[in-house]
Amino acid sequence: MESILIVMVDLAETLFRALFGQWGNDMTTLLIFMITDFLTSTVIVRSLQPNSKAKALKCKTGWKGICKKCMLFIFIMAAHRLDLLISTKYIRKIVVIAFIINELLSVIENAEMMGIRVPRIFKNTIGILREKISGASTERQNASHPGQKSSA
Repeated sequence: MESILIVMVDLAETLFRALFGQWGNDMTTLLIFMITDFLTSTVIVRSLQPNSKAKALKCKTGWKGICKKCMLFIFIMAAHRLDLLISTKYIRKIVVIAFIINELLSVIENAEMMGIRVPRIFKNTIGILREKISGASTERQNASHPGQKSSA
């Protein structure tokens, strides 16, 4: 029984890596931010209107949010497969970092809606992440057009 479980776990890991690539700090960060965004959004929605019509809307909105989060992983899978197809290593990273920025912005908005003063460092970090995306785009341009200077 134990050996069957080990084989199943190994197969699941192999399938995951084939679809999404190596799980690293970027994916862990994205997952944490996604969960935080979902939880903080849920707190905000639940605190807005306590009546029964609002509860039905909350359920529908929550389901829609989960579906949107699942779509992020579909885009990450597509980016990883494109990296493999054209022998690059930056498309998936750019996509993941872009989604991290988006989730962090949403968490910041949720915190501000709760009346929490957001430390400036988070907004500065978003700028740094955006620069990483821009740098990766420039790297891609240079790789596809060797000998030409980038206009970025």
